[in-house]
Amino acid sequence: MTSNPIKNISNAVDELRSAIKENKGKVRLTQDKVSETIKIFFDSLKRTAVAENIVVDTNEIDALVGKVDLIVSVNIKRQLQTYLTLLFHFLAQKKATGNLKTDEKVLDIESYQERFGKVPVIGKVFLSEEKFLPKKYKESKANASKIIIPNPNRDEVSFFQSPIENQTKTTSVAQSILEKHTKLLKNDDFVSAASLEFHNIKNLQADHVHPYSSILARVRLFLLAINIDQKRHENIICKSVEEGYIALEKGDYFGTKALYLELFNDIENIWFLSQAENAGAGKLEADPRDWIENDWIFGEKFLKYLSENELYIDDSEIILRVRSNKKKDFVRGIGSLALEWLDTNYQSLINFRADLLENYRSISSLIVPHPHSEEEKILRYLAGQFMLKLLNINKIDYTDIKKLITAKNWDHLIKEGSETSSQHQRRLISGVEQTLAQPISLASLAANVKKRKVDQNDNDQ
Repeated sequence: MTSNPIKNISNAVDELRSAIKENKGKVRLTQDKVSETIKIFFDSLKRTAVAENIVVDTNEIDALVGKVDLIVSVNIKRQLQTYLTLLFHFLAQKKATGNLKTDEKVLDIESYQERFGKVPVIGKVFLSEEKFLPKKYKESKANASKIIIPNPNRDEVSFFQSPIENQTKTTSVAQSILEKHTKLLKNDDFVSAASLEFHNIKNLQADHVHPYSSILARVRLFLLAINIDQKRHENIICKSVEEGYIALEKGDYFGTKALYLELFNDIENIWFLSQAENAGAGKLEADPRDWIENDWIFGEKFLKYLSENELYIDDSEIILRVRSNKKKDFVRGIGSLALEWLDTNYQSLINFRADLLENYRSISSLIVPHPHSEEEKILRYLAGQFMLKLLNINKIDYTDIKKLITAKNWDHLIKEGSETSSQHQRRLISGVEQTLAQPISLASLAANVKKRKVDQNDNDQ
């Protein structure tokens, strides 16, 4: 075996790729080879980290990355990419201290770190106000700091229970959000961040904007880095031990129960989703930066807001944060900042949906005599068109409404005094035309329909 650690890794990846090709369907044999490759990778990283000076061949680094990219198995590729993150972490440290030498070609470490990510630190954790935290929380944390969790998972943590009695929401994070974001609250209903629709508070669930599974993966990356080179990470280790987040056992550092509980309960990383949205295929385990960019609610508008205020999403800590180019001490969680942004940027839509929530039943009772009728479909369509117009997604068009009613009936419905149209249907179409021509609030619509109904009754008498 050569003394070049990068060459050792490259050879091990070559052997792994051959094993994957030869052992199709033989999962155990392939996994054994994966473990062997990772051990070589890990040992080589240790040698890279502690070396006073290291010389790297830029072409060899590029080739190694290319070989990992060619691995078909997503799980195996992800494992190796984690170690590539560590490799560029240590190379960047060497470069910063002048202990890295390369060939004539410049090694673009920053570009690789942007692609594979950087090794994060724990950073500041934001908890709910003290009044929402469990009683004697400091004592509880002190005890949790002594409990080492070698292999953390979701089942070992939960949201803190608030000491404040509340029949609807009992957790610290839920009560904190309800108290802080009152503009998103309407009686017993609160806005879901995934749809901007109101749901009964009982049916909403606290959700991590930066998924907890991703947070755990980033903790593992952090622990790997400090254990590979404890001397170089001495300051970070001392601070984390002092905060009760990590503890030493048999020569290696592990996360404590206190660390995982506080990361799980970080109030700046929480918002509400409905049960269906939280269990669906929406954002799930995606990197927040990816789904925010393509989300219909956030997307370009939210990114523009960040840019105009010189804010950016920072990945230097375990939980992704929002930081400022102007104020060094500005640190916010994506979830809490996003809820404040929704308060401002979607206030008209949120108010409309609050109006819809309050008046839908009264409008339905006035306009829709028969459940699941064509009239009800039109009413639902109108509600959707209100929202679309408020969002400036498209213009109102009669065409789609026509599709809800058979072509045969449509011409009859829009004719005044048609013998085949009931007075109710004519009033409905008249309401449709007025609404599309000049949108009004649902409260006004309900009042107008009720007035027409009263006028009609007076005429009938």
